[in-house]
Amino acid sequence: MGDVLQKQKFEIRLAMAEDAEIIHAGLLMIARHLKAEGKVTSTIEDIRRHGFGPQPAFQVLIAEVGLAPSSLQRGEGGPQGRMRGAIGPEFADIPPHLPLGPLLPDGEKREAMFAGMCLFFPSFSTWRGQKGAYIQDIVVDERFRGFGVGVALVRHTAAHVRAEGGTYLRLSVDAENVSAQHFYERLGLSWSRDERIHAAYGDAFEALAGQHESGV
Repeated sequence: MGDVLQKQKFEIRLAMAEDAEIIHAGLLMIARHLKAEGKVTSTIEDIRRHGFGPQPAFQVLIAEVGLAPSSLQRGEGGPQGRMRGAIGPEFADIPPHLPLGPLLPDGEKREAMFAGMCLFFPSFSTWRGQKGAYIQDIVVDERFRGFGVGVALVRHTAAHVRAEGGTYLRLSVDAENVSAQHFYERLGLSWSRDERIHAAYGDAFEALAGQHESGV
């Protein structure tokens, strides 16, 4: 039995529309970590509507543990294939507190536990004249931290972006999330001291969008 448990793996695949519930749960996981659950107003339907279809606003790579053998044989997960890594045996019998993966094309249930995800969308550098991607959200389930899942997600995202013609990654980190800042720096994502993020949301955005209506 010990040998079987040692063979537990995590794998990374490109999300499908059926993963909307899992993705949204991952976003709530981030919010809980930052003690900011009240700031999350998106819904599962928002994720499904904007993340999938002919013009998706973003893409998501999902890390899973304990895929069904038939899935492993088929090697699903998009043109980049799957990235594998070892997971400790102590996680083999833990029931998931997030939904299981979606059904496979032949109707078979994907026997997998959510281990983490990385949500990103296209970016373009006008000064460089090159395409890239912006990582909006990345999270690893606390049960699977320390096993390289986060590193694999970032590296697989970089590989996916490169395969689509991109040459860089960008992201921002909550000012108080020091551990995440150190994590990204160790991976080579350096802090840009020359930039500051400015944003307009809600009423501020509506005011900007409506200025032309007053003739300004």
